[in-house]
Amino acid sequence: MKSAFGLGKNIPNTSDSIPFTQTNERKTVPLNTRAIKLYDYLEIFGLEADKSVTNISTNLYIYKQSGKIKEGNENLKGEMNEFSAFLGIMNVMGANFLVLVKDVAVHFVLDGHEKIFEVSSVEFKELANP
Repeated sequence: MKSAFGLGKNIPNTSDSIPFTQTNERKTVPLNTRAIKLYDYLEIFGLEADKSVTNISTNLYIYKQSGKIKEGNENLKGEMNEFSAFLGIMNVMGANFLVLVKDVAVHFVLDGHEKIFEVSSVEFKELANP
């Protein structure tokens, strides 16, 4: 293949120079995929992100009755559930739900830090209907 600059140099075809073989072997990489803590209080849901994983240092407070969202720094306490991600709020047939990623599978780790995940399961938490 000639260069795009017309200098006549041959550039090797990268698919010819780097052989690819498929394997079923999977690497297991220890990763913390539980990045979100959900606190279920009487009137609000509190979402706290793991700063070491997400670099987010504030919490979200979602009011169950109104669906309003506020941001703050208060320490959340009490019983909580851990999730991999918070996807948002979804309306299903007139009812609003928090959509949270419960489990993920790590498929690839590129350059030691970029990760590709597959969502394995999600959980819906219903907000009070107005």
